[in-house]
Amino acid sequence: MGTLRQFQSSDYDGASLKLRNDPVSDSNEVKKSRGRSCCCCCSLTWKKLVFLILCSVTVVYLIFIGPSINATRQPLLTLCFSVERIIYIKTHKTASTTLSSIIQRWGYLNGVNFALPINGHTFSPTVRFNQMMVKPVPSRHYSILTNHARYYRPEMEKVVPNALYITILRDPTAQLESAFGYYKMAQQLRLDKYKNPFAKFMDDPQKYLTSRRDFHLWTQMRNGQIFDLGLDHRFHDNDTVVDAKIEALSKEFRMVLITEYFDESLLVLKNILCWDMDNILYLSNSIRGRTLHYRMSGDLIKKTRDWNKADLKLYEHFNSSLWTKIRDYGPNFEKDLAKFRRELELVKQRCIVPNRYRAITDFREERLVLKRGAGSFCKYLWFGDMEYTELIREKQRRQPWLPPQFSHRQSRPVPANLTRPSSGVVFVWVWVIVLCLLALCFMSCCLAAVCDRRSGDDYLDCYDDDDEASYDLNDEIDRELELRRRYMALLQNARHYDHSLPDSKLSCRPDSENGIHLDKKYDYDFY
Repeated sequence: MGTLRQFQSSDYDGASLKLRNDPVSDSNEVKKSRGRSCCCCCSLTWKKLVFLILCSVTVVYLIFIGPSINATRQPLLTLCFSVERIIYIKTHKTASTTLSSIIQRWGYLNGVNFALPINGHTFSPTVRFNQMMVKPVPSRHYSILTNHARYYRPEMEKVVPNALYITILRDPTAQLESAFGYYKMAQQLRLDKYKNPFAKFMDDPQKYLTSRRDFHLWTQMRNGQIFDLGLDHRFHDNDTVVDAKIEALSKEFRMVLITEYFDESLLVLKNILCWDMDNILYLSNSIRGRTLHYRMSGDLIKKTRDWNKADLKLYEHFNSSLWTKIRDYGPNFEKDLAKFRRELELVKQRCIVPNRYRAITDFREERLVLKRGAGSFCKYLWFGDMEYTELIREKQRRQPWLPPQFSHRQSRPVPANLTRPSSGVVFVWVWVIVLCLLALCFMSCCLAAVCDRRSGDDYLDCYDDDDEASYDLNDEIDRELELRRRYMALLQNARHYDHSLPDSKLSCRPDSENGIHLDKKYDYDFY
């Protein structure tokens, strides 16, 4: 037997009375602690569950869609939607036909409406675009504009509202030399008798610009690219106007490709448009005839750059912005570029006869030669803007009522192996996996709380603090009997040690939470 210890407890209404090292009491305490720990899991209300799901959705959004917080500023996994409205300003002699065919191929295979010229394959090379130049379709809805048109945004917005604007630029020296040969300016200016007509032109270009404005595309004799983008020749020597125009274009155009870095530009464009790698595969179009090239000396290059000062400013500005976008692309850029170029080589091996060209349009152009029996995959890559313009015009004539909204993820008849499974499928599967994981986590938590397995004659003892009937009725009866037995034993022991203790001082009661409870003045702990 132990000794009796008595103390005052004036700072609270009652005290607990229990036997130390009592196996029954200890087991009950263990069961109680287990019950409380599992009740934290089982007591998840629907509000808490909704809050948990919302938190998970936010985390998933930040990880998979929003930009990650790192130096590259790239998302860990890009899930995006393809751009639905595109206006491509096709500049002259800048590899613009190849880029145009890439965009037209995507739109043609996905069944979107194009804004086409009424006749031919160009709107106007000299007059600013006007909505009246567009061939109407019954739906009066256009999604893409790619044919040659001089940039004028207010009218273009009326045709394709809220579009993404892109264009392509080339080094002004190479662009002017190419345009001079392709558009036969030597014959138009009566310079074809000279050994190097382009060098003769650059001896006094202003004289030819002011005296001969009566032939096709004379506007390409000076600063042809910024002219295509809307700035008239009378402003080309005004640096303030030129700088303001370049600043405005940098805000209005989402992407400006650079011919000298065509593959790099296409990779950046792929991410902006949310396309797959296969969508930017290409075969070169409108290759200039080898007889229309001119020898460029260092002095001639300098003269050409000075003559095209406005184009040079424009080119240098957007060349710099391209490399900024390449840096923002992230550390995988070189890896993706190498992969893209490997795929281009595989396309050439599959589709093209090596080292063979076919001259077209009075020898100004040369075309790659398709292999005999090349399938639709190769043909769609080989088509240029003229072929696609006719295909699209015929398709819109036969099927004028195209859906006003489109997505490249919709099921449409496309050539095999031309497009890969879209990111929309990946997006759906990611959400399915996330929801399944949340459900499994919640079920595991509740099962672990409810199913507290014990060996032998043990029983489940997980209950909710707010639910008084959460444990078995037989367990409640056994517990009550045990408490009564302990109460009687403790009462007898108290009288044994302190016979003077009146009955009124031993007003004890069983308590389901704290064992035997002794009111107010005395607290007995036997050990």
